[in-house]
Amino acid sequence: MSTHIETWRVVSTGEGLALRRRGRVDRAMPGSSLFVLGATEPTEENTGAGVVRAAPTPANAIMGNITVGDGQVIVDRIIYGRVTITGSGRIENCIVRGGTTEPTTHTNLVQTSTATPSALGVPNISFTTIQPQRPSAWISGVGNKNYHAYRVKILDCVDGFGAFSTAADGLINVKVRGCFVANLAHFAPDYANNNRTRTHNDCIQFQGNLDPAENVLLEGNSFNARHNPSIGTLPTVYAELACIMVSLNTQSKISYTSRRNWYRGGAYTVNAGQTNAGHIVHDGDRFERPRTATPGPAASLVLDPGTSRMLRDLTYIDNGAEVLVTNG
Repeated sequence: MSTHIETWRVVSTGEGLALRRRGRVDRAMPGSSLFVLGATEPTEENTGAGVVRAAPTPANAIMGNITVGDGQVIVDRIIYGRVTITGSGRIENCIVRGGTTEPTTHTNLVQTSTATPSALGVPNISFTTIQPQRPSAWISGVGNKNYHAYRVKILDCVDGFGAFSTAADGLINVKVRGCFVANLAHFAPDYANNNRTRTHNDCIQFQGNLDPAENVLLEGNSFNARHNPSIGTLPTVYAELACIMVSLNTQSKISYTSRRNWYRGGAYTVNAGQTNAGHIVHDGDRFERPRTATPGPAASLVLDPGTSRMLRDLTYIDNGAEVLVTNG
């Protein structure tokens, strides 16, 4: 496990000096570099399996789907199947590959809906790579609620994280911290959705979450909504994808908190134009500037005009300028 160190700095309060916490530093194995949540950008190299210990090998593989039960921990394994986490179960330093047979229903390689929300002070998915060995229009990474993902890498999935609940309390209980999502898998036509024109690809897709905004925390992640050029079918139209996508499918509004993340790509990089007076916080996030690359975003941050919002210190990655908000 990592050793956690709180770092502090001296600041002026106008009435003297005070200590202010800068962030949480994770010290991994001796000789490893430090990872500062929100200051160190997640990459393919500093997230996923093998960051804290040697990467799993086929010698310690698990073949087939597994359920990680209450109090159980699966460590240092390659899992050639899907994972269902229940209760306080968790996985650490694993590689989740799914099976060789394509599913016929929408499937998360890591399913957490029956995990225990009160156990999420400790990540239930950490230092883990999620990458299907057979990418499919049916396959996404993690979902749909009750998960705390820390330094997880997701590649080659239609969506990285799914976040929604039909429960009466309307809460999804999600933390995504220090994670890396990229190389979304695109399929045209989308045979998993009545052969519509193309898959809808998002790094995280919200379909409903009621207040408070603190019920969902995205912190220190790197999301890139561009497609993998070697998986599925490359689109002819750069549309229907985002780092954060809001769709009001399961609740009346969507609330979340986003702090010190890196967001790139997407038709709209953050598409929260349908929040229906939800409560959204963006604090210290960094965005790709619109049309700095081809294909690139038409807008970086789109918010519904009726959304209760707190926006602070939002800058473009390439030049540090203030992010312009587009009202959806």
